Amino acid sequence: MKKTPLKMGFSLIELLVTISILVLLTGLTIPSYRSYQRKTGLDYYSKLIKNEIQFARSYSLSPPTEHIGFDMFGVTINTTNNTFQKIKKSSDTGDVITIESPLIIDGDYTLATTSSPPEIYFEVGRNGEISSEVVVELTEKNLSQTKTITVNQSGLITIN
Repeated sequence: MKKTPLKMGFSLIELLVTISILVLLTGLTIPSYRSYQRKTGLDYYSKLIKNEIQFARSYSLSPPTEHIGFDMFGVTINTTNNTFQKIKKSSDTGDVITIESPLIIDGDYTLATTSSPPEIYFEVGRNGEISSEVVVELTEKNLSQTKTITVNQSGLITIN
């Protein structure tokens, strides 16, 4: 009795069809993934800005021994190069010191603000209040979506 060899593996045609289907599915998912990435980036940066503003407000509410010589804490926003930075300021001398290096927003997004100069300051002893409402807009260039960060006079920070 003669044994016939077993056929093992796949034919070239089967492999090409499988690879073609995988390439097609990958090509269809990449655009939606990029759109998802941009939307989550918009959420990420808007929450990051809110957290930085909240940090400055919290610092202004901390005990006076924490900030000798400085009576204002805030965030400065540079709309030209898409950066924002935590700062502290002395109203007596006008000295401004950065608390951290500037945080850079990705080039797919633009920053805009209603305040001029683009700064948000919380004064020590004012219970976390600011002199006037400030609105910061973060826009995703390709999707034309915008997140608005609003700081009202009582210091409440909201994202819409």
